[in-house]
Amino acid sequence: GAAREAGEVHDAVRHADHPRRLQPARRLVIDEAAAARQAPADGVGVAATLAVWNIFGRAPAEEELNALEQYLKSRTDRREPALQQMVWALLTSSECRFNY
Repeated sequence: GAAREAGEVHDAVRHADHPRRLQPARRLVIDEAAAARQAPADGVGVAATLAVWNIFGRAPAEEELNALEQYLKSRTDRREPALQQMVWALLTSSECRFNY
């Protein structure tokens, strides 16, 4: 369910192969319950919403959320690698590189 999805995103963020690994839960900027309230109930939206909140510290724009959901839905057979790729894409985005 949504809690499992949120845990997968948290693990992907925490273990991302990035030189400046994010610190555990103390770096989270939004709690999982708040993300679950803001995202669709299918779990994919929760994972995408949590990733954007935890990396950028803001809610995802509708266009971003749609793109991330579409990506995750197209890779249901490779869930963990898809979450890792989503997180890596967000971490290496222009917004993250130039703002953080």
